[in-house]
Amino acid sequence: MRRSLILAISVLTLTAIFEPLFAAEMETPGERAAPPSERERAAPPAERERPARPARERRPARTAPERTQTAQTSSFTGTQAGGFGGGNVGGGAFADPICLTSFGLNNGCTGAPFSQSLTKTGGRGGAVVQWTVPVTPWIVVGVLGDLSFGNNSVTQTQNNYYSDPTSFGFVTTETIQNTVTERTSGSARLKAGFVVPLGYTSLMPYTTVGWTRAQIQGTFTYAASNYNTFAVGCPAFSSCSTNAASAVNYTANRNGVVWGFGVEMPIPAFGPGVVLVLDYSRSQFGSFDVSLPVAVTSPCFTTRSCSTVDIGHFSDVSFNTFSVGARFKFF
Repeated sequence: MRRSLILAISVLTLTAIFEPLFAAEMETPGERAAPPSERERAAPPAERERPARPARERRPARTAPERTQTAQTSSFTGTQAGGFGGGNVGGGAFADPICLTSFGLNNGCTGAPFSQSLTKTGGRGGAVVQWTVPVTPWIVVGVLGDLSFGNNSVTQTQNNYYSDPTSFGFVTTETIQNTVTERTSGSARLKAGFVVPLGYTSLMPYTTVGWTRAQIQGTFTYAASNYNTFAVGCPAFSSCSTNAASAVNYTANRNGVVWGFGVEMPIPAFGPGVVLVLDYSRSQFGSFDVSLPVAVTSPCFTTRSCSTVDIGHFSDVSFNTFSVGARFKFF
C-alpha cells in the first residue's frame, strides 16, 4: 500500500514537470505568437491587450481612364478619287488697242487701253485623284491631280469712237471683240487642310497650289469704218467710207500656275468614305501675243495700204472655276 502511494505521487510529479514541454513541442511555427515589437512593448497595457484587427487587403488606386484622342483626319486621308463639275468665270485682259497705219484708219496709236466688257459662258467637268496623310491629329497634307474638259469662255467687247487726226471732219468708229476659251486642262498640286470637328461629322477647309497646263483657244474680230461726218449720205460702213476688218482664230497651249481653296465634308449617309467637295480654283497663264492681220475692205486705193498686221497683247489670261464634286476613299 505504501509502495502504490509513492508510485502515484511520482507519476503526478513527472506529469506536472513535462506537460509544458510537450505543449511547446506540439505548437506549429505559424501558430507561435511573434515576439512583441519595441512599439508594442512601449504601448500602454490596455492597448497591448486589444485584439489585433485583421489587415485589410489594399486595393489598387483608381486611375482615370486614358483619354485617347480620336484622329479626326481618317475621313480625309489615304487615296481618294472622284469627279466634279461647275461653272466658270473667266479673266484675261486685252490691253493693246488696234492701231492701223493705213490712211483714214490711223488713230495715232493713242487710243484708250482696252476697257473690256465681259460676257462669261460655259462650264467644266472632270476627274480628280488625291493622296493625303495626317501630320498631326488635325492637319492633313498631300498631292492631287485633275483633268478637266469643257468650254469656259469669256468674251471681251469694246467700242471706240475718235477723230481722225489726219483729216478734218473724219472720224473712226470701231468694234473690237475677243473671245478666250479654256478647253482641256490638267493640274498637279500640293494640298493642305485643317480638320474642324462639327457635331457628328467634321469639315476640312483646305488650300491648293501647283502647276497647270491648258489648251486656250481664241477668236478675235475687228470692224472699223472711217467716214466724213460732213458728207451727207455717207455714214459709217457705207460704200463711200473706208472700212477695215479682221477675223482671227488662234490656239495656244500654255503652262501656268493654279491655286485655290475649298472645303470637304464626309457624308456618312451615302456610305463610308464619301466626301462632298466645294472648290474654287484660279488658273493663271501669264501673257502672250497674237498676230492680228487687218484688211481694208472698201474702198482700197493704190495710194493706201490695203492690209496691215497688228499685234494683240493678251495680259494675265486667267480662268476662275467654281465646282461641286464628290470623292470616294479607296484606302
